[in-house]
Amino acid sequence: IITISISVIDWHLPAYICDAIRYHHAIAELGQHEARSMVAIVQLAIDIHYRDQRIASAEWERVRHDVLPELGLNDEALPEFVDIILERFNATIGA
Repeated sequence: IITISISVIDWHLPAYICDAIRYHHAIAELGQHEARSMVAIVQLAIDIHYRDQRIASAEWERVRHDVLPELGLNDEALPEFVDIILERFNATIGA
């Protein structure tokens, strides 16, 4: 189990949140850690942001094989999922 106890003391956050922050660029290192889903959500959010800005994300290609199954998604379903998220986001900022 990966923990960063000093961060828990300094930040006053639960250990799994500190671990998610610490490993948000290293999901493969987490194994079946309780922070894994949170890290996957962060990575997908980063990728969606890059897609919305029309910028390629080199990190996504490295982490997508860990992120997608963690979130119950696959390469075929991802474009439609991203479109829905961006439509909802753009509707809220345009309202």
